[in-house]
Amino acid sequence: MIKKRFLGLPLVSVLLFTMTFLCINDHIAYGQLPQPTRTQPQPGFSPRPQPTGTQPQPGFSPRPRPTGTQPQPGFSPRPQPTGTQPQPGFSPRPQPTGTQPQPGFSPRPRPTGTQPQPAPTPGVVTPQISGGWSHSLALDSEGKLWAWGLNEDGQLGDGTNDSQTTPVAVQINALTTITAVDCGGDHSMALDSLGRVWAWGYNGDGELGGGTTENNSNVPVPVPVPNLTDIIAISAGGEYSIALSSDGSVLTWGANSDGQLGNGNTDQNSVPTKISSLPLMKGISAGEAHSLAVTEDGFVYAWGLNDEGQIGNGEKSADNPVLNPVQVQGLTDIDAVCAGATFSLALGIDGRVWAWGLNDEGQLGDGTNTNSTTPVEVTNLAKISAVACGSDHSLAIRNGKVKSWGLNDEGQLGDGSTRSSSAPLDVTGLSDIVYVAAGESHSLAITSKGNIYVWGLNGDGQLGDGTNRSSRTPKTIDLNLGVTAVEGPGECETDDIEADPKKLKLKVGKSTEVTLTLTGEDGCLVEGESITVKLNSSGKRRVSISPSKLTSDENGNASFTATANAKGKAKITAKAGSSKVKIKVKVKE
Repeated sequence: MIKKRFLGLPLVSVLLFTMTFLCINDHIAYGQLPQPTRTQPQPGFSPRPQPTGTQPQPGFSPRPRPTGTQPQPGFSPRPQPTGTQPQPGFSPRPQPTGTQPQPGFSPRPRPTGTQPQPAPTPGVVTPQISGGWSHSLALDSEGKLWAWGLNEDGQLGDGTNDSQTTPVAVQINALTTITAVDCGGDHSMALDSLGRVWAWGYNGDGELGGGTTENNSNVPVPVPVPNLTDIIAISAGGEYSIALSSDGSVLTWGANSDGQLGNGNTDQNSVPTKISSLPLMKGISAGEAHSLAVTEDGFVYAWGLNDEGQIGNGEKSADNPVLNPVQVQGLTDIDAVCAGATFSLALGIDGRVWAWGLNDEGQLGDGTNTNSTTPVEVTNLAKISAVACGSDHSLAIRNGKVKSWGLNDEGQLGDGSTRSSSAPLDVTGLSDIVYVAAGESHSLAITSKGNIYVWGLNGDGQLGDGTNRSSRTPKTIDLNLGVTAVEGPGECETDDIEADPKKLKLKVGKSTEVTLTLTGEDGCLVEGESITVKLNSSGKRRVSISPSKLTSDENGNASFTATANAKGKAKITAKAGSSKVKIKVKVKE
């Protein structure tokens, strides 16, 4: 579930999005209503493991999974039909070891996060994606919904219980446009332009909000919310749901064994109910068994399971969940939030990211594996526009590129390995990304042109590429969501310029291309901006550049060629407006 900085969200997912960190964990987190292109969805949530650092659902006997699937940490897996891939997020997670091999798809731990979902601009549908435990959802620019992956509980909403390895249309009969989507563990949610909420899939805990815990629905059905209108954001958790109203109030329903509904008790509730103790909110995010919300003033509140300090109040206890919302310590000026399985993220209005909770696989991204019951800053991240939380991994967008950190046993970090990382690293080969989402153990991203990239676990077809083969690097699937509305020339002013590569090592007579990327303060891509490229005086005899005057294209990019002429060092400076970047060059014989 992705949270876009608000934006969302997708941080932090989780967001006031009219969609929901963000199918998480996505995200999805939610912060201010996202600008049409920034936030991500909401991601998945996997069941928490037995009390050990994952979110157990106390008192909640996990639904069995059909034989043949991989358990998901956290909950006793529901049996899965033979032949299906495990439902991530259920079986208890492996002992921390940092890297989990990947083949195949060993069951992943608890799904978790949600990506914030941005609220679309009136009359405009912003393409979105979301990842659940083992399924994915996508919303195209025409308001049409698509789904793929595990479907034993009808979470794909196509009128069947057949799992799919390629996208199928969700059979929703809304008479208005769908503006937001979010995946829960095994249920799905959508929001329409009239502020109505739709839900389908598993309903054993009342997460569909219809006043009952019976009858899973394999086609979308409206969530009956008496006397409630104008919902602007949704977030689907592990076995529960959250909605945000235009008046700033938060409603919750579904499983509540860990107090994740925030109503002062642990009683399950299948009817959407307002949390009366919260101030006015602008963003929400549902994790596996804990919840986050951000106020209009940028403060963060949390409630639910706190076995690993994911509430952020300086304490942790597996036996004493936080039943009423409490303020997270030390956070101000937050735009979006997203909840993972047993960790949390917050995206500041300044583009910095904060994290707290379990850190055995580097979920906090602070360069350590030390848990924290209060927020710590994610290392080496700045000017982030959106974040998404998975079960135990996270994604962030910066200038159209994607950063990832945390658990990587299924290749969900997208760097070509299965080594977990406690610090952000670059996802291989991605650019022009405007939206990200994280599921249980898989990741998704959308470009401004509507292309979808997927990577990670694929045992149930959750990548949507027509196979059940997992992938350690991003691949595209056969579905285009349409162009994302972005600010045009004159509306997006250059705030940052980046060079790739930023350091050059050349031999005399050799050349290389350098690509410059211009972005605005909110992550928009700057088109039509003039760029001047110059060499320092001593470098002019060692290196030549061509051309020296450039104009950024629709993706904010412009390129020049550097040629080595003589041994020595040189410095190249590229400048656009008041922003500049320096490139170091070393020339050898």
